[in-house]
Parts: sequence; structure tokens; C-alpha cells
Amino acid sequence: MSYHRFTSCLTGWAFTFLLAVAASAQGLEDMQLFAPANLSTYGGPLRAKEGYFFAFDGLMWGISQPEVTPIGHPGPGRLVYTGPTEDRTATQTNSFDTSLFGAEIVTGQRYELGWVHGHHGLLFSGWHLNSQTQTEGVGAMEMVFDDREWGGALDYRHLDGYVTDTSTVPLPLPVTFDSARIRNRVRTWGCEVMYLLRTDPTHSGGYFEFFGGARYLEFNDRFQVEAYGRLESAGDDDDDDDDDDDDVWIGTLANSYWQQDAKNHIVGPQVGARWFKQYGRWSLSTEGRLFVGFNSQSIHQRGVLGSELDPTVDPPVPMTPLSMGPTSFTHSWNEPEWSPGVELRVGADWQCTKSISLGVGWTGLWMDGIARASNMVDYTLYEDQTMGILHQHNRQSVFMNGANFRIVINR
Repeated sequence: MSYHRFTSCLTGWAFTFLLAVAASAQGLEDMQLFAPANLSTYGGPLRAKEGYFFAFDGLMWGISQPEVTPIGHPGPGRLVYTGPTEDRTATQTNSFDTSLFGAEIVTGQRYELGWVHGHHGLLFSGWHLNSQTQTEGVGAMEMVFDDREWGGALDYRHLDGYVTDTSTVPLPLPVTFDSARIRNRVRTWGCEVMYLLRTDPTHSGGYFEFFGGARYLEFNDRFQVEAYGRLESAGDDDDDDDDDDDDVWIGTLANSYWQQDAKNHIVGPQVGARWFKQYGRWSLSTEGRLFVGFNSQSIHQRGVLGSELDPTVDPPVPMTPLSMGPTSFTHSWNEPEWSPGVELRVGADWQCTKSISLGVGWTGLWMDGIARASNMVDYTLYEDQTMGILHQHNRQSVFMNGANFRIVINR
């Protein structure tokens, strides 16, 4: 279910429920949105507001980058041949890794609404971050694949081929792309519903609120690579059309594409606490939440290697695989995990009128047990399978944090 559909439905039910709560209690009629701010301390400290409340936050958060992993099979490298004799060998390694991506700032929104009277209340909160999409264009990308034997006594591998026109023995070929586009995208949102318990004011005039309820959160990560060979002219052709040249793609695996999605659906119980105190027009607050979520992870991979390959060409083209044609693949995997998390908030609000405040704050959200897409790609060529999913790499920590700018009504 999408964020917008889920939160719209849940907000509607929450608001309907709040409207049904104790119609005789203090409610909307007492807000007086544009009445002058009441700053009198006659008879004791300023009392906490009661009734219905609402808050909107504009978010500017950064999302931590995935763990750095090579774009290709990790390890010391792969021995490849670049010429017809053994002295034309090289150890090929991976040119790039996921350090290309950083903790880029994205914008978002957070909505809170609820009701409180006396010591008891209800709180609903929903938030959403816009997509964090980072795309890097690179050139001359070298990659390592774990090319497994599958030819029995003939010892074939997918990336074996002739290195020159006169070669008679297939040799391991390098995998080099002329250019590539590498992309990482994160989409995340969440919501929570909690019972609220407010204490009497402390001796210093501050209040404590304690929460208990449930939280739902999605963290969806996508890693994508588009890798291209070099397009060259093969010279004059013999057909009768107006095209004087045949264009060919140069590159062992020209052209290739793969995409991996890691979706985390987290739901579980949550507890929290908030302290706040008003100093004249200013109100300071700090709060924290602790949750332990059940994470239903869903990993999907699809792609194609060597979309321009043609193993039927005779004689074989040098520096192209002998027995590998365009190879498409799809893989899926699902796994349950535990994902604990902690959220901290601090803020300062300035009271404009009796019920309207403007504020600024900071929020930090840490979660563990999160699947990220980029380090779960298996760059292995098996006899009957192309690439795959590394199941054991499904637990990473994620930290999201940043500023929030808010408008508050009667909170």
C-alpha cells in the first residue's frame, strides 16, 4: 500500500475517532486560534494546553549511506587475458564501489494530531520523506564476476572467448564497460498511533507525557546499474539500404543492466516519553521513542547481461564470450527480521497567539536490521543461474536525522 493511501485512510479514521471522544470535554470550541497569547503566571506556572491539537512539520533530513561494497565480486581480482600469449595477462579488479553515494539531504513532511484532556489523550503521527535519489555517471568501468566452471571436462566458463582472430584456445576475458550509470534510491515513510498519559506539573513547572502504542514504517531501497560498451562502425556492408555502415557494440558484456530492490516493512509496539515547559512565549521540549519492530523483508532482482551478444556469429568475434548470449534473470527472496529502533526529538516553539506556535527542532531516528540493496547483489555466473541475492547481508543500521520547521495548533 502506498504512503498517501495508507495515511489518508488512517488519518480519516483517527480524526473521526477523536471527534467522537467525550463531546462534553474541552475541545475545538476552546482553541480561540487568534486570541492573544495568555502569558500570565498568576496562581502558578502556565498550564499545559488541553483539547484537540495539530502540528505540521517541514522536514530536512539526511539518510545514511549504505555500507560501502564493491560494484562487482569482492576479492583480490580475476586473472584475465588481453592478448594471445600468457604475457598478456592482467589481474582485473573492480573500478568502483558504493562510496559514490552519501547522506544526501531530502525534504519531507510530518503530521501530528490528537486530543488530550486532564491526564489522558490520544496521538496520531505520520511522516514521509521525498525520494533520496543519487545517480552517478562513470566511464571505463571494470568489473569482476565470479565466473564458475560449467563445461565439465572441457572446463567452460561463461566469460571465456578468443582474444584474437587466430586464437584457438578460449581464455578468460576481461569485463570492461565504456560507460555506466549507477543509481541508488531510498523511499521511506511511517506512522504511529499511541495512547498518551500526562502527569501533573512538576515543581519547576514542566510536564511529562508518556506514550504507548504501535508504529508502522517502510524503508525501501533500490540499487540500479546500466552499463554500456562502445559503439563502433564495422565498415561498409553489402545490403542495398542507405546505411553504409554497420554499428557494433564493443565490450565483453555490452550492454548490461541490473536492478535490485530491498523493501523493509516494519511493524511493532512502541513506548515513549516527552518533557516540555513554557518560558513566556517560548516552549522547550524533548522526547524519545523506543520500538521493536517485526521486519518483513522482500528482495527482488532483475536484469540482463550482454544484451548485444550473438554467440552464433561465425567466425567468433574476438574478445566476446564464445557460448554466452543475451541472458536475462530474475530472483526473489523474503525473510523476517527484528528491527529495533530509537527516535529522539528536541524542539523550541514560539507562541504567536493563544493557540498557534511556530517552532524549529531536530529529529534523529536510528534503526537496525535493515536490508539495503547494493550489498546484497551476488555477482556470480553459475552453470544454470546468472547473478543472485546474498541472503546473509540483510542487516544494516540506518540513521536518519535533520531539522524540522513546524506550525503547531493548541499543543
